Amino acid sequence: MADTPVMMTYEEAKELKEMRQEAGLSTYKIAEYMHCKHGKIELLEKEGTGVDPDFLDRLKKRYQLIIKYKNT
Repeated sequence: MADTPVMMTYEEAKELKEMRQEAGLSTYKIAEYMHCKHGKIELLEKEGTGVDPDFLDRLKKRYQLIIKYKNT
């Protein structure tokens, strides 16, 4: 059973966009990695968007890994 979507705040949406940019990825590329449409990533970067908590957690972990290895 899927988790209940949570509403993202402006700060959370901004953080996601900043993480993606720091990782050096376009919305198209991260969508490819996450097996979703780029529009989903764009929506997540907007305030007030509902998101599956599991997807959000996996997305943040992916960004963190890319940033970590990019900076080593």
